[in-house]
Amino acid sequence: MIDLNSLHYDGNYIKREEVLKRVSEEEIYVRYIGDEFLSNRVVRSPLRTDNMPSFSVFHAQTANKILWKDFATNEKGDCFMLVQKLHSLTKYYDAVLLVARDFGLISSDVLPNVEKTISPQATVGKLHREEVNLRVRYCKAMEYDIKYWNSYGVSSSTLRKYHVYPIDLIFLNDYVIKAQKYSYAYLEYKDGKPTYKVYQPFNDKRYKFTNNNDYSVWEGWTQLPAKGDLLIITSSRKDVMSIVSTTNIPSVALQSENVLPKNHVVDQLKSRFKEIYLLYDNDLSAEQNWVLAKSYPKNTDYDIYGSQIFTKAKTTQI
Repeated sequence: MIDLNSLHYDGNYIKREEVLKRVSEEEIYVRYIGDEFLSNRVVRSPLRTDNMPSFSVFHAQTANKILWKDFATNEKGDCFMLVQKLHSLTKYYDAVLLVARDFGLISSDVLPNVEKTISPQATVGKLHREEVNLRVRYCKAMEYDIKYWNSYGVSSSTLRKYHVYPIDLIFLNDYVIKAQKYSYAYLEYKDGKPTYKVYQPFNDKRYKFTNNNDYSVWEGWTQLPAKGDLLIITSSRKDVMSIVSTTNIPSVALQSENVLPKNHVVDQLKSRFKEIYLLYDNDLSAEQNWVLAKSYPKNTDYDIYGSQIFTKAKTTQI
């Protein structure tokens, strides 16, 4: 029987929108391929034998969806298309039904021929942490590059300070990709080893970001002063550079708003700076901005659910 307390079911069709009212796209990806994609890194494809990591999940601003793409096969789609391919289902609708069933939104007899999916978090995840071989070719900064960064208040000297360089080619494992007109490499060093994040701000066809940084790397960390009165934690290196250039207030950022900071690193920042501001998307509720809500655990004194300020002693809403 169909559980009428969960999803409306007319015997023929359950809309994907009805599923997504009850289950987020992030939760669907985590259930079927694990949570490695949250690190904002290219990983091994769960759809095939993949000797070189070439699969990524990303937020497509134009479509306002969380999509996936396999660089090697050029396949891409949304979370339901991924489930469809993982289970070799004939129809997109069958994937919607499977997701609804696996999350307990409809009864378990809807798809009797498809084995119920067990979350990879409970076993060994399908995705691996092997390093991505990401390299770039620098090129000369053009006038449009300077104008682009100046529109955010970022000067050429700031770009050099934060190791941001224009590029024309991207080398991803065995693939050579022509960079878009506006393309920049963020160079980072950790333990003496160089890694890159490639930023293509107007890239709608593929990715805005391609990254082989370790998720624990903080943008702007090496440029921080030893101590200070104020620190701003924001969402990207571009924001870091803009804040520093326009306010001269030290700033850092995680690899993305989907990355959770380690408690001991936050404690270190609290010991170095008297007041720390979070400058994330504060127009969303904690339920919508789920990563931010989880970023600062409730058992600490820096429990953050929006843009707030926390000091060594207490957390104060702003």
